[in-house]
Amino acid sequence: MKFLYLDTSAILKRYFDEAESEESEVILSNFQIFAISNIAITEALINIRRKLTGQERELATRLFEADLPSFTVVDFSSELGHQAVTVSDGKNLATLDSIHIATALRFKSQGITFLTYDRTQGLAAKRSGLKTLGAVS
Repeated sequence: MKFLYLDTSAILKRYFDEAESEESEVILSNFQIFAISNIAITEALINIRRKLTGQERELATRLFEADLPSFTVVDFSSELGHQAVTVSDGKNLATLDSIHIATALRFKSQGITFLTYDRTQGLAAKRSGLKTLGAVS
């Protein structure tokens, strides 16, 4: 079974009409197992509320919450936090980007692929040994 980790930029492609939304749907259709950090839930909901209003916001929120059971959600822990610090070393990464990469690395031995539309994060994920799709393939 093909295993995909989605960072928040990839998750949001499902709920916003953006340039890479169609590409993202095609990528998702090729995988059977999906993982996210529980931090991505907060990030996604904040971004939905920040970028959408009224009925669009309500619909996107409902769709996202309906999709949550299809994800393996990884809880943030102090161990994961320490690994994120190691991941970020020398890579000029934002904190949350480092957390996403560290979370995906937990599944590296299972052949996970990392999907992001953030080029800096994608390059760092690739340098960390992850297979990547999206901004960096």
